[in-house]
Amino acid sequence: MKKIDLSDQCILITGGAGVGVGSGICEALNNGGATIIINDIDEVSLEKASKLYPML
Repeated sequence: MKKIDLSDQCILITGGAGVGVGSGICEALNNGGATIIINDIDEVSLEKASKLYPML
């Protein structure tokens, strides 16, 4: 699979803090170098997700 350079991109993911598609998208975009912003209604999962990805 071809890797896309997203290092100059800032991407908002809604519903990305839990398990499933949203968290998979967060992981893939982060691995591509993007700055990701995660929004979710589950505050506990959001806190956990904030520790997984580099902050600005």
